[in-house]
Amino acid sequence: MTKKLYNSNLRTQIYEIINSSSHPISAKDILDQLSFQYAVEVNKTSVYRQLELLQEINHIKSLDLSIDKQTRFEITKTPHVHFVCINCEKVVCLPDEAVRLNTQDLEEGYHIQHYNLELTGICKNCNG
Repeated sequence: MTKKLYNSNLRTQIYEIINSSSHPISAKDILDQLSFQYAVEVNKTSVYRQLELLQEINHIKSLDLSIDKQTRFEITKTPHVHFVCINCEKVVCLPDEAVRLNTQDLEEGYHIQHYNLELTGICKNCNG
């Protein structure tokens, strides 16, 4: 049985915050943005519930990057590479052209449905 999805101001606000972010964003950052942008004080549990629902309907995806223990969220789009600075912990989404994944060398019978690739190093700001 399909769950009936009702419109929610909080869900819309969370989606807009994630969509406007240039990088994957944590639930803590989303809570901060809700408070700052919308002057809304929200229970953390309500935010996590909406994040789960947005994942269930495939509007966002979660990422667990190596820099910290925080799950980050981004809009579901074509697979891409994340660059994580080991110095300032900045996360940057790299364009598809930055890294080419050669799938032609896979053994016959394998079909990639999704991948999560993370590059770590020092960003241009920290590199000086």
